[in-house]
Amino acid sequence: MLARHSSERLSVRCKIAVVYQARVTIHFCRDMNLSLFNNIGLHEPWAILPEYAQAYYPAVAALLKGENAKASDQDFSELRKLNSSYFMSEEDFNDEDFDPDNNNDLSEAPEGSVAVIRLNGPVVKYSQWCGPRGTVDIANDLKRIDSNPNLIGAVFEIESGGGQVYAIKPLTDVLSKMKKPVVCLGGNYVASAAYAIAIHTREIIVDHPKAIVGSIGTMMSFQDVKPYFESLGVKFHEMYATKSTHKNKRTRDALKGDYKSLIKEMLDPINEDFLDDVKTQRKGKLADNKLILAGETFFASVSKELGMIDHLGDMAFAVSRVRELSKKKSDNAGAQNSSTAQSTNPNMNFTNVAALAGVQNATQAQLDQANADLTTAGITGCTIVNESFITDAAAVTTERDTLTASVADLTAQLSAANDAKATAEENLATANTQITDLEAKVDAFGKNSGAIQKTAVGEDTPPEQSDEDDSFLNSLAHNRTADRLLG
Repeated sequence: MLARHSSERLSVRCKIAVVYQARVTIHFCRDMNLSLFNNIGLHEPWAILPEYAQAYYPAVAALLKGENAKASDQDFSELRKLNSSYFMSEEDFNDEDFDPDNNNDLSEAPEGSVAVIRLNGPVVKYSQWCGPRGTVDIANDLKRIDSNPNLIGAVFEIESGGGQVYAIKPLTDVLSKMKKPVVCLGGNYVASAAYAIAIHTREIIVDHPKAIVGSIGTMMSFQDVKPYFESLGVKFHEMYATKSTHKNKRTRDALKGDYKSLIKEMLDPINEDFLDDVKTQRKGKLADNKLILAGETFFASVSKELGMIDHLGDMAFAVSRVRELSKKKSDNAGAQNSSTAQSTNPNMNFTNVAALAGVQNATQAQLDQANADLTTAGITGCTIVNESFITDAAAVTTERDTLTASVADLTAQLSAANDAKATAEENLATANTQITDLEAKVDAFGKNSGAIQKTAVGEDTPPEQSDEDDSFLNSLAHNRTADRLLG
């Protein structure tokens, strides 16, 4: 089935090559206006093959003449299908009647499927209404693939001679963070901006030995339309604020034929980043050939010898490489976790765990599948949860700690109050004892004082006093004073 599919792809590509002129209308479409012309970024730096870019010139000329940029009445719906993503299940690999259009919904992919994403035509950042699919949308597909536990990886079909410089980063940023393997399957062209994207996949495979690979470089092209419009009687007036001496200076210099500042200050820095990226991504693989980084193009068979690509092969081979790389990843994950697993399981597979990489808020179903991986591997006593759960738990823990501290503080205050109460009660008891003793002495003094003052009428002799009474009276302060004075 796959062999037949590959031959069909070659046939389709031949048709596309014939209608490159019509393909321009994917960009410009019917009733195209200057706003759309600006949106596709033809005024920006491009990394593109010159012969590939020339396909745009008729449309540009039509625009300048105010004509409809449509080159033919071709139905572009078929060409748009070349940029749609799909998945291939294990059953699809052996199905001779396999139709990618039936598998465009990646969320419906069964377990063990391989996704296929495609970039056909110019590399542009944003999807065009009737043209190429933008790298921003393709990058979103890659994110969905990485978070889908049923997809083990992806084949990235690239058929492009290049495009916008600013369209490269949205894809390479995501590719550099992918946990699942992505391999590139190149078509007739994998050049310039397209190659800048391809080097960020695990492996680069090209399906034809005479495909064009390379063109590692940066260029910029613009048209001076003033002479044309001036011939129509249009006059141009351009004014700048007094202090805006450098506004549009590079472009104004270029329009005068001086390209130095535009090249030095814009194209060269962008190109250096491009070259550094190629060196980093193909480190240890590139041959020592100065032409590679000077923008030369090579046939795929030659580029393989130079280390610019890894293999020559078709879709079947690309899928096999995704499966192999995915298997190695699963084996490595199992080996890394076997030392801490409570039981050894030779069939350890952490595909669902790996699928959570980069997912901000996993669904409960995804978490359940990931935890099932841990259970199968014999890893118990731990559970994978969303980060939000941990954040909420941390907030609860903080609140608990605050309440615990408050309880401890109140307990200490209560203990201090109880101690103060006990001390007060002890002091009260002592005071009560002292009062009782004083009352007893007062009572005793009162009785004795009354006895001394009472004298029976008509009696010449005082009542008898006991030794105890004498002792008490003698102890009184005024009696002791009198005794001292009177001798």
